[in-house]
Amino acid sequence: MEKRERKPLGYYRKLASSSLDCRKQIEKSRKWKKTDVFNVKVLEETETQCRVSWVGWSKLYDCWISKSDLVEDDVNSELFEGPRGSSNFFSNLKLEIKRKLAIGAKDSAEVKIRVPCTLEEYQDILRIPHSKEGRRAYFHIIDLNRVFSKGWHVRILNERKDFCYVAEGSVFITFTKNRSIKEFQVIDNESELREVVHESGHGLTFRFVRMEGTEQKLSLVMG
Repeated sequence: MEKRERKPLGYYRKLASSSLDCRKQIEKSRKWKKTDVFNVKVLEETETQCRVSWVGWSKLYDCWISKSDLVEDDVNSELFEGPRGSSNFFSNLKLEIKRKLAIGAKDSAEVKIRVPCTLEEYQDILRIPHSKEGRRAYFHIIDLNRVFSKGWHVRILNERKDFCYVAEGSVFITFTKNRSIKEFQVIDNESELREVVHESGHGLTFRFVRMEGTEQKLSLVMG
């Protein structure tokens, strides 16, 4: 039986000209996009390169990168410290996520939340490390802690510590324009109508898979 090659998953930088399998050593001539910054742990160093592990991902994706592509933690924090003036948006979205983290016999495990969102708020979200696939932007729970605070993905439901949580690797968002609203209005002469189109802005769809757990698993999920 032919063994299928495992496809690398998202948490690595994309080259300006091509995709990259992080299981292979990176040539020194390769350059990363300057706007993509992700958390890494340095495992080995040479004079010009570092072998790094991508935080949150398997050691299968460990690779060598140029030292010039690394930034210090304080620079990384400055670049991705969180939203700039849209805290109400993130607070409301967090509340909706908590609302959906409940056990219901008829509820699907695949959760979709649709909220109004401006272009500026969406751009704030894209300042958080993510990977893109078409119109979808995928995020890791640890990175979303920056805007939602730690524990945003867990809701403890009772004193027995039964809980629901957002599954790692299942979070992605899309940003689309809402459908316009069309109506006909009566003008001065009641025998005539005028077509009016109301633009209704944009919206963000936040999707994830809801899982259930008990007390024994709580500390592991909380991280």
